Amino acid sequence: MSERELAHRVARSDRKNSKANVSPEKVEATRIDLRHIQLPLLEDSGLIEWDRERETTTTTNHRAFEDPQFQRLLETKHDGIDEALAGLAHKRRRILLAILRAEGDRASISKTALAQKIYQRENDETGLSQAAIDSILVSLSHNHLPWLHDTDIIKYNAETGHVAYTKHQGLEELISLLQRPTNWFAEKLDTFIGGLLTTYTQTSKHTRDPFGWPVSWGDPYYG
Repeated sequence: MSERELAHRVARSDRKNSKANVSPEKVEATRIDLRHIQLPLLEDSGLIEWDRERETTTTTNHRAFEDPQFQRLLETKHDGIDEALAGLAHKRRRILLAILRAEGDRASISKTALAQKIYQRENDETGLSQAAIDSILVSLSHNHLPWLHDTDIIKYNAETGHVAYTKHQGLEELISLLQRPTNWFAEKLDTFIGGLLTTYTQTSKHTRDPFGWPVSWGDPYYG
């Protein structure tokens, strides 16, 4: 498929009325986004072959395309899936979401307690390094918690420093689609998930990473 035809289809799918005409400007903006962001990510993930000179793309024989879980993910229409996928684009976010989900019906936990739990998960140890925890707190305060709060995946009170999971429907739907409703997601998600964020883009064994994301879906993207 040509880049322009792909851009036209993606641009049209972004509209509530998919049958409506899209402007040349919208198509060109979408094509630029595809060429500079989405297509390189999908190519790196092994999901597509991209001929830059001919400006054409085609899907590969990646085993993800034969995976029923992957197909269900592609076909889902849930409004919150985009946010859920973006929320999982960074391993630390996956870990903190797994921790918050494991808290169950508790109202919230403190940001400091969350940082300590994240440190223990990331380092497979019970001892604590205050310097490392302080570094995690900085990344939580300035990056992960505000982002997840803005997308309604968590509730974060910057004044009190308390955090709670919102039982986000998109994230719960994603877990349901994967049929792995555990507290521990996938280790190799970051590169692959970058292409998923816009275009939606498999399964065998799973890793220790939160939520048991299938290893065969490819390597992670650092979002």
